Amino acid sequence: MLSKLQIEFIIRGSAKISEGEEFNGQKKVTIIVLITFIILISCACGKDYRKALEKKGMPFTQEAFLKEVRAGNREHVELFIKAGMDINTGDKDGSSALMIASEKGFLEMAELLIKSGADVNAKNMDGYTALMYAAYEGNLKVAELLIENKADVNARDKDGWTALRYASIQGQHDIVAVLKKAKDKK
Repeated sequence: MLSKLQIEFIIRGSAKISEGEEFNGQKKVTIIVLITFIILISCACGKDYRKALEKKGMPFTQEAFLKEVRAGNREHVELFIKAGMDINTGDKDGSSALMIASEKGFLEMAELLIKSGADVNAKNMDGYTALMYAAYEGNLKVAELLIENKADVNARDKDGWTALRYASIQGQHDIVAVLKKAKDKK
């Protein structure tokens, strides 16, 4: 299934294609038909994944998706993603799937979510980011992954606190060192 970001890219690309008669030697109509076909196939595949979720007794809802993230069930989360779940959906507090995975230290889950387009700098209602959760809980590998994927080490929550401050107050010395090193690179 194509992500929303991929579909936007395709649509923007087709808009650029329609500005001229040809695109890389192909008639624009051929390209637009191909893009439409890809989108339709992706939508059909998403329905198959939704049926697979239903067979497992899981409704295709944000709540069920986030429940599977909290449980660390990578296989089920992957089904939700393939079925078209909004990867950046949040719980009642606005905490995204990536924030939950970061807090719990689920490295493989965080990798899957980032690969699928999760916003590494999203904030919940309190301004917390996935990096802040990883720093507070001492999840070094997840923090490193987030930083590698351009998480903002200087982001501040609604009280002005950064991931570095959260790591410091929790005595997460390894994460403090990683965050300071990342700040020095900026």
